[in-house]
Amino acid sequence: KEKIVFDEVRYKNNYTEERKEIDMGDFLEFLGFYIAEGSVSSRHGINFNAVCLTQSDKVNHDVCVYIREMLGKLPYKYYERKNENGVINFYIYSSQLANFVSQCGLNAVKKKVPSFVKELSPALIKRFLDGFYLGDGTHNGNGSKIYCTSSKQLADDLQELIIKVGNTANVNFRITNTVNPTGKKYRTTSYNLTEFKPRRHESYVRK
Repeated sequence: KEKIVFDEVRYKNNYTEERKEIDMGDFLEFLGFYIAEGSVSSRHGINFNAVCLTQSDKVNHDVCVYIREMLGKLPYKYYERKNENGVINFYIYSSQLANFVSQCGLNAVKKKVPSFVKELSPALIKRFLDGFYLGDGTHNGNGSKIYCTSSKQLADDLQELIIKVGNTANVNFRITNTVNPTGKKYRTTSYNLTEFKPRRHESYVRK
């Protein structure tokens, strides 16, 4: 099986994170979910030291179960913190991992897919898309998957990946006027990608 390798990292306090080899499919599923629902924290915006995945146990209990299974396949310890509203934050305290995923964008509107994912086999790309869908996906009345994001770059990346697994995707966007608690007005743009599988035995004749 193909693996992704993280080299050993040594820190100034003499702490060392050991070299890790992770099954590529398992990691891609995590990475897809992270890009959909994750964030990283840092010390003064310089050294990223923690990865966080967030989900509501009240609204999406099954997804929380999935997150535990997904994180259990990685060679990192994770911790859970649940607030009074039933929202769980899943934390991995690892600069090794946090610095890697920081390349995916530091806020929702700047999220993107690392270039190496686009060079992988369709089967591995599908693992990535499955992870993202569990984090930020839904479906329409016909059962077609819909991927949601507020990042134009990520929408383009997802469409490219969907094509690479042999399907097609329509992209729609919506602009919403929003007012924050301070009264400041701003606009947000959201993108929805609807995935379509090719029809079997479908042929096209140009007339």
